[in-house]
Amino acid sequence: MFRFTRRGTLRNASYIPQAIGWATELNSYINEKYDADLKFGLEMFNELTMTWFFDAENLSDIQAFNEGIMQDQDYWTQVQKAADFWVEGSLEDRIVRVLG
Repeated sequence: MFRFTRRGTLRNASYIPQAIGWATELNSYINEKYDADLKFGLEMFNELTMTWFFDAENLSDIQAFNEGIMQDQDYWTQVQKAADFWVEGSLEDRIVRVLG
C-alpha cells in the first residue's frame, strides 16, 4: 500500500476558517468525482500546515488519479480560489510506501 500526501503552509492564522471551508468543498468534489477517500487535516502545533492524504494499493492508482486531476478544469478552478492562502513554495507532495 502507498500513501500520497500533499502539504501546504497557510500564510497566517486568519486563513484557517477559509482554508477549512475550501478544503472541505475540494475534498467532496474529488471524493465524488474520482471515487477517492481523500482526507485532510491541520497541524496542531508549529507551522500552520494543512495536509491532504489518501491510500492506494499501487503506484499506478496514484498515477491515474494524478493524471485525472491534472486535466480537470473544475479542479483547477477550485484550486485557484485558494491561491492566496499559501506561503509561496510551501506545497509539497510525497508518496510513502506503507510497511506496517
